[in-house]
Amino acid sequence: MHIDDEEFDHVVTAWTVGDLRKALEGVSDDMPLVAWVADEPGSDLIDSEQVIVSAGFGQVDEGNGLREDRSQFGLGLEFPTGRYYRPKRR
Repeated sequence: MHIDDEEFDHVVTAWTVGDLRKALEGVSDDMPLVAWVADEPGSDLIDSEQVIVSAGFGQVDEGNGLREDRSQFGLGLEFPTGRYYRPKRR
């Protein structure tokens, strides 16, 4: 955060599973699925493209173990296969 930054309310309508099913009508089963990740709230700029590598209900830690959280269904994302740079480990 910078001194000149201003606070704003970012409001979106999250898609439902039904919205996704409608969008997938007519799409081939072997079509790769990607997510375009925004670089900040409300931005039209894409920070990165990631592929979806998993899907399912989340987990909640109740202190005595994990239980499935069926209040949301999530997608697991990962960067696509390729060569990347990263800082050398010391």
